[in-house]
Amino acid sequence: MKMFKNITVIFLASLTTVISDRPPDIYMQPYANVYFNPGEDVELPCRANGVPRPTYKWKKNGRYLNLSGKFRKLSGEGTIVNNALEEEDEGIYQCMAENEFGTSLSINVNLRAGKLGAFDVSEPVTYRPNLGDSLTLDCVPPVSVPKPIIVWVLRTPEGRFEPINYNGRISLDLEDRLHFANILKDDEQEGKAYVCLVQNPILRQTSFGKLNYIIPVGRVPALRPVQYLWSSASDSFGLRGETFSLKCIFGGNPTPEVSWQKNNTSLPVQYLLRSYGQELFIPSLTDEDAGQYKCIGLNNQGAVLYRNFNVRVQSKPYWEVEPTNIEARVGTSATFICKAKGDPKPKIVWFINGVKLTGYHLKSKVPILQSGRVVQPNSNNLTFVNLNESDRMVVQCNASNKHGYVFADVYLDNLVISNRPPAIYKQPDFDVYFKRGEYVALPCRANGEPKPTYRWTKNGINFNISDFGNKFLQLSGEGTIVNNAPEEEDEGIYQCMAENEFGTSISNNVRLRMGKLGAFDDSEPVTYRPFLGDSLTLNCIPPVSVPKPFIEWVLRTPEGGFEPINYNGRISLDLEGRLRFTNVQREDEQQGKAYVCVVVNDFLRRNLFDKSNYIIPVRKFPDLNPVQYLWTSASHEVGLSGEPFILKCIFSGNPTPDVTWLKNNTSLPEQHFLRSYGQELFIPNLKNEDAGQYTCSGSNSQGNAYRNIDVRVQSKPYWEVEPTNIKARVGTSATFICKAKGDPKPKIAWFINGVKLTESKAAITQSGRLIRPSAGNLTFINLNENDSLVVQCNASNTYGYVFADVYLNIPGY
Repeated sequence: MKMFKNITVIFLASLTTVISDRPPDIYMQPYANVYFNPGEDVELPCRANGVPRPTYKWKKNGRYLNLSGKFRKLSGEGTIVNNALEEEDEGIYQCMAENEFGTSLSINVNLRAGKLGAFDVSEPVTYRPNLGDSLTLDCVPPVSVPKPIIVWVLRTPEGRFEPINYNGRISLDLEDRLHFANILKDDEQEGKAYVCLVQNPILRQTSFGKLNYIIPVGRVPALRPVQYLWSSASDSFGLRGETFSLKCIFGGNPTPEVSWQKNNTSLPVQYLLRSYGQELFIPSLTDEDAGQYKCIGLNNQGAVLYRNFNVRVQSKPYWEVEPTNIEARVGTSATFICKAKGDPKPKIVWFINGVKLTGYHLKSKVPILQSGRVVQPNSNNLTFVNLNESDRMVVQCNASNKHGYVFADVYLDNLVISNRPPAIYKQPDFDVYFKRGEYVALPCRANGEPKPTYRWTKNGINFNISDFGNKFLQLSGEGTIVNNAPEEEDEGIYQCMAENEFGTSISNNVRLRMGKLGAFDDSEPVTYRPFLGDSLTLNCIPPVSVPKPFIEWVLRTPEGGFEPINYNGRISLDLEGRLRFTNVQREDEQQGKAYVCVVVNDFLRRNLFDKSNYIIPVRKFPDLNPVQYLWTSASHEVGLSGEPFILKCIFSGNPTPDVTWLKNNTSLPEQHFLRSYGQELFIPNLKNEDAGQYTCSGSNSQGNAYRNIDVRVQSKPYWEVEPTNIKARVGTSATFICKAKGDPKPKIAWFINGVKLTESKAAITQSGRLIRPSAGNLTFINLNENDSLVVQCNASNTYGYVFADVYLNIPGY
């Protein structure tokens, strides 16, 4: 629930004396939407820098919140905690950090109670459709906050629930209705009921709709021409950078095949077809994806049907130029630039110390606004001229349109020379990818006085960008470097260092890698001749791909086109990209079409296609085969706390085995989800209590089999006590505490000015004034004026690390 503003790593200053005055600057705040389970703990974080140390207030729905009531504020920061929130606590919250030089604002935080209503009480409904006709089962879900997960399941007469095997004939629309393109005798499901199931991930509760029974009428399914059942709206828009789907469902017997076009031609290769070709999925929408789309449904019983879609691409606001903090000298000017793009065009609104700038000049107590020394040539520009020592404030800019907003909260400070070690506040992510020949930037910015100089290392060796001519550029006034034409030789581990005479601040290690997608080995087409009823596996050995690719299988037509494969309980993918047939049927011959493995690199927006695989089943009738193990997750699996986790079991056999799951020999918890026709167990957010023994069982009329999988939950390091900046007086001591949890237990390593503690030449480490009573504690005693330095702490285990870069400052007097 914590969100850092404009920084990757920054830490709350712990001040033991007064340093140079500075307006507040909130650097940790909640996300825009926070949900809670009534009665459970909720924390709304708020931390700010500033001197004097800021005081904090909160507003709820525009009114000041009484923090002496049910909310408790954590000592030394603005974070508030409520141990038993109720529905009446819902509202729009905002944190304010203020001192005599200004007021910093957090974003607006929408705090909402998780809710899950009940379905309307309804009697079971029995449908009696003719064999071959289409059918739709409605689901009107109850109110749910946040948006629920909705699936359909089968309910047995004993009250158990089983997954529905979706395929090209049975599918869900995007409004949660269950559609049957044509009814078959199998849809009676031996008296089991179809039930709409609604799951609320915050409350970890489930609600079930009415029972729907299907009793088909007739002896032979009637042939039916294609008819429209459901589609996305004809005029659809999506948001830039987000996922986007269009879907078409047609009825008819035989089941219609669905194909897609964009602007009357084939789809771009980076588009994905899901749900047996019914759903067109775009992982990250761009402006080029706007246009005319068409879905086409056809079978052999009549005219082709199609639906047209006009797709428009709009966007939430996003920064073109984001305002930044300014420290300016007396007599100079300061200009804040706030530019945002979006569709519709964002509206820019400025605030001073949390109050809208419009009409503020007349009532403001901020001297510069009363004196007329404010220039605003356009809505994107706010300039203060002829600055004096009292011109300190916090400036906010909000750029909004109907899809959302971006918000900046920055300060104007009077620059007073006060020696201070560097502190990096903006740095790259841990992993950065680039495309060959397209520029890539590695940001690095730091505070400090004197103003820091910057250098970089690559693979632990000093990296001088001037040795590369015009290939590299360092941005003026900061350490950010830009590679204008990166090549594979530029890959490596990069680290930024900001240094002045009082210390060296270092960034995290940044792994820079070039996006790659190799080629499949050249292979001739392969023809398989399995017995009907036997299992079959088609292998896919993907080429090298950076980052990790997405693997899919498709059918290649003799004309060179591609069609989706209708996955079901009989045909599925394992978690290593192989295509598995539980039992081969005559229809798997696919009229001479080839099965092809496709590797998709989303970063490069490129696809690769492997060799053609043909299936020609042998024998007239399929053999009945008992259940056998075909593929499962490993017998011992480790998952990471807080991350998604998947187990999968695929069994062979004819008839197709049903797959069920147990945890510790009992039913699965409600927050565990079954996917891929029951073969896949999915846990969205792994927790310690999810450890245990899981059993997947496959059964058919010929026998059964099972696999046990032991699951352990471990974790990357995370802070228990995070080090903070310290400013101390001469003659006193300073203690840095660095405690991290994780499994395996993290190892703590300390650095001084970027050098391992054991190798440090800093005067204080050589003079015997350093005490280290434990791995997580570093104390400096009898401080003198020369003891300013930067301390780094790294807590790491096999799964990752957390890294702190903080300073010890001893000001002059």
